[in-house]
Amino acid sequence: MESQASEKVLKFVFIGSSKTGKTTLIQNSAEKPSFFGFIASVTSSFKTKNIHLGNTNYKLQLWNSSGKENAMPSLNLYLKGADCVFILYNPSDRASFERLSDWVNVVRSESNGNTKVVIVENEFTGIDRHVSKREAHDNASALGLPLINVNAATGTNVEILYTNSIKYIEGNAVEWEYIWKNAYSIRAIIIGNPNAGKTTLLSKYANFNNPPVGLDFHKTTIEAEDSKIVMITWDTAGQEKFGGLSPSFYRGTHCIMILYDSSNRETFLNLEHWITEAENRVSDCLKCLVEYVKSDLPREVESFEGEDLANRHNFPFFKVNPNANEGMTELFETSAIKTVEKMFSGKKQ
Repeated sequence: MESQASEKVLKFVFIGSSKTGKTTLIQNSAEKPSFFGFIASVTSSFKTKNIHLGNTNYKLQLWNSSGKENAMPSLNLYLKGADCVFILYNPSDRASFERLSDWVNVVRSESNGNTKVVIVENEFTGIDRHVSKREAHDNASALGLPLINVNAATGTNVEILYTNSIKYIEGNAVEWEYIWKNAYSIRAIIIGNPNAGKTTLLSKYANFNNPPVGLDFHKTTIEAEDSKIVMITWDTAGQEKFGGLSPSFYRGTHCIMILYDSSNRETFLNLEHWITEAENRVSDCLKCLVEYVKSDLPREVESFEGEDLANRHNFPFFKVNPNANEGMTELFETSAIKTVEKMFSGKKQ
């Protein structure tokens, strides 16, 4: 015999600057005509939306504060008893974005400590953005709040907004994935002589406590403007003893980092071998030349030698010092961005 589903009422309040789409978002997601209730001396309206999750039927009350943006006493009554507050802004209206911290302060001062808060970026179709995706993400992180991108007019991500918020209220783990216009997944490998420092480079960047043994990888996520790039970088240590890498290691690769050790000239002299192999295996991917600087050891290769070699092959050149954490972020983030640019440029290096 199936157990009967329980029911729960949740109060969701929509606030934010005027013309951020609060009314449109509610009207396009609600299922019933407006209900009117009286709170103190203020007439407040809400619409309802029903969502079934797990073994519970949730009846959402969607409270619209539109028209009350400058009436703080009225807004305080809206916030009373709220389970979740959505603070909306319009990315084409920078002023609405810059007021987010003010709205957050209002909610935190007037609501109870159990009220959840979500920043909602309501994107307007066909209107230029004046707030970059990266800036929006960083601002939400600074405020310590989840952020989601929706389009109230088209319904994009609106259902995700509600279901994620219910899970958030119930204390369940929620992946608040910020939705990017462009998302890329790319594969990178690090090649070079044995003892060139491939494993140490990757493990230092990944902040591993113990360096990986043999083949391993690290995921780098880069958020740049309207794009999100996920780059999986593979360490090929232990495979070079065969004089080269199996073609399978190159298959599906978008970026090849060719590494040498500035304190070991042999690793530099053998670069032409690795460059030739990389060109033969994957001719159209991005290749980068990377100098591993060991500041505690005397140089056997000067940086200008590496730069000259990179210029001859038209490769980007990076200099890193993993022990001092220098140049690491630039290597992984810049190479990922350059890889995506190359993938869609249709041009040879």
